[in-house]
Amino acid sequence: RKHHSTNYTGEVYHEESLAWTRTSFVQPQVHAYDRYLFDGAWTVDRYLDDLKNRYGGIDSVLIWPTYTNIGIDDRNQFDYFRAL
Repeated sequence: RKHHSTNYTGEVYHEESLAWTRTSFVQPQVHAYDRYLFDGAWTVDRYLDDLKNRYGGIDSVLIWPTYTNIGIDDRNQFDYFRAL
């Protein structure tokens, strides 16, 4: 543990491609099979409308396609993201 902490520089906080995370305060997690998001077809507007009604809006969304599917076959998490 000591080795990792002595090599830590915090440079990742200055990475420009991650700057959006500094203002992303409300980030719900959603499963890919959530019926507000996918009901035989993608219903993104319905999902976002629901979030606006519940929370007043959001900053970003974390889509989690693997849970509860990971392990039922030989696909990995990257395969599931590609399938979306």
